[in-house]
Amino acid sequence: MIKPNQNSLCPFRSGPRTPPKLFYVMESAPCRGVLLAASLIGVRLELEWVDLRSEDDKRQKLGGKNPAGQVPTLDDNGYYLSESRAIIMYLANEYMGSDDSLYPRDAKKRGLVDRMLFFDMGTLFKSFADYYLPFMFAGAIPTQRKLDDVKKAFAVFDKMLAGSDYAAGDAITIADAALAATVSTIEVVEVLKIENYPNVWAWYGRCKEALPDYERANPAVEFEKFAIALITEPSTRQLFAALSGRFKVMSWTMRMNKNPQLQLAETLALPIFSSMADVTAGRPVPLFPATRASPPPG
Repeated sequence: MIKPNQNSLCPFRSGPRTPPKLFYVMESAPCRGVLLAASLIGVRLELEWVDLRSEDDKRQKLGGKNPAGQVPTLDDNGYYLSESRAIIMYLANEYMGSDDSLYPRDAKKRGLVDRMLFFDMGTLFKSFADYYLPFMFAGAIPTQRKLDDVKKAFAVFDKMLAGSDYAAGDAITIADAALAATVSTIEVVEVLKIENYPNVWAWYGRCKEALPDYERANPAVEFEKFAIALITEPSTRQLFAALSGRFKVMSWTMRMNKNPQLQLAETLALPIFSSMADVTAGRPVPLFPATRASPPPG
């Protein structure tokens, strides 16, 4: 996990009061969504990096602020808030001033922004997290069904963007900040080709131009580096988890196929020994994992 230079990550404009403190890691798409939104709103954040591998660091920095011990967590002069989209909504409500175009006060217009924030949280980002993170952290074999869920989410997003420049209409809003952080993360690990979804691709290009401090506030490459580090240098726990998953599929294949020995040799046994050789030799393992058609029963 990368500890950044704190000062270089505070490009946001100063406000009239002590700035809120954001506990974060740059590898996290939700954290980067908050940074993009804060930059768009124009609120300066004091940034506090958290070493999520250290229980002491989490306890020291997040204890009493977030029972889940997760990032992002906001401390606005003693007001504590977790969940990235809630933080984004709060920052807009508290700091955007008289111009409410980023998060309209009109209920119907705001409803469209909220819809896209929750679509990001519950559909787009969730589909990616369900597909990719178990593979990244534990070597679990992804299923085609989970990849299809990611593609379906992008297809829905593509339809939502039809006829609009931005997620909630023709003006940029805080929803675009959250969604851009998600899409950029999916892009860097090449789960799918964003350009295959023309409305999403065009929207994404507009966001890169319109979101202030985009490159500095949203270095999705940090997630890519983190993923590579986990996948190419797995711990013993991760390696055994990956092998355990493959042996479960072996067992299922032997039960279901008339010629299990041939199926086993061609599709499972060789990849196991190949993966072990790659890991022990330090060769890279693909960021985009192979999928299997469906999980074993049970």
